[in-house]
Amino acid sequence: MISKVRAFFILLISGILFSACKKPATEMVFSNDFEELGNWYWVPTLQIGEGHSGFHYSATDSLNPYSITFSRTIFELGPQQMNVAEYSAWVRVREAGGFFNLVCTVEKEGKNTVHCSQYFRPTSADTGRWIQYHLHCDFPKGLDRDSRVKLYVYNTSRFPVDVDDVEISFVY
Repeated sequence: MISKVRAFFILLISGILFSACKKPATEMVFSNDFEELGNWYWVPTLQIGEGHSGFHYSATDSLNPYSITFSRTIFELGPQQMNVAEYSAWVRVREAGGFFNLVCTVEKEGKNTVHCSQYFRPTSADTGRWIQYHLHCDFPKGLDRDSRVKLYVYNTSRFPVDVDDVEISFVY
């Protein structure tokens, strides 16, 4: 009886030690629903109204085509270089004919070293509805730690496009 209990505990401890040796994928997640304004109040695209999950959203148009932008240096994002960025945003095209891009760039001294962009043109049936869109961006090895990562929605049409509830995941 003692040998079965002893064997059970040896297997249990071995399993715990073995699973602890696995290197988990590290992930850093940023999200913003624009409800906690903080330092966002000065941004010209920030509007009060019917957002996706609350009363605030980023409204873009032909005069202000860029949504509120996430911007950090690679150094600020941690000691390791990330491999992937996953970007999602809830977007509402208010008029038929509106279209936009989800964009991820890595810039160094004004030059893009990485540029990922996904074009979206919602159907007229989707006009006025909040829909979640996604962008996946792979990063090459050896990016300069002073390079700046930027993620945003770029309104490429002359029609209003609203953005809310953004989430950015960096996988290391």
